[in-house]
Amino acid sequence: METSSAIVIDLAVKEQQLFLKKKDIIVVVDPLVILRNPTKNDKTLAPEGQHLLSAWMPIPHQKLKDKEYVNNAFIQLEKTIDSVFPELVSKAIFKRKLLLNTVIGFYPKKGMGVESRPDVKFSEFSNIYLVGDSINCPSIGGSSDAAFTSAIYCSNLINR
Repeated sequence: METSSAIVIDLAVKEQQLFLKKKDIIVVVDPLVILRNPTKNDKTLAPEGQHLLSAWMPIPHQKLKDKEYVNNAFIQLEKTIDSVFPELVSKAIFKRKLLLNTVIGFYPKKGMGVESRPDVKFSEFSNIYLVGDSINCPSIGGSSDAAFTSAIYCSNLINR
């Protein structure tokens, strides 16, 4: 596992519903990009009639200071946003780019499944446990509740 960083683009758009029905997240697999619409559930995050899209893409931590790599990653992220929401980037009222040092604790690699992640309990050591969204334990698949679920699982192991 590698520590991950991420690039993020937040866009505000007017008069375009971003997510229809109950969806509030879209995951693009290659490259891994997560698109969220925070104003779908909390309209106070943007002025009336506007919507906010937050798109993030994990990048390897060691590439964080490689300006060419980061610039190319932002270009790829914008292309990915436009592949899901055509011309959204050019229609945005504002665009905010962020470079985050640490985001999800590990850099997800293509093909990495739950089985390839470490367990909550280390078999080689006693009294060392891991929790978070990058752990292999029951009911965890890298979803938003993974960190909470692994903490409960860890607590149950400790309290046996």
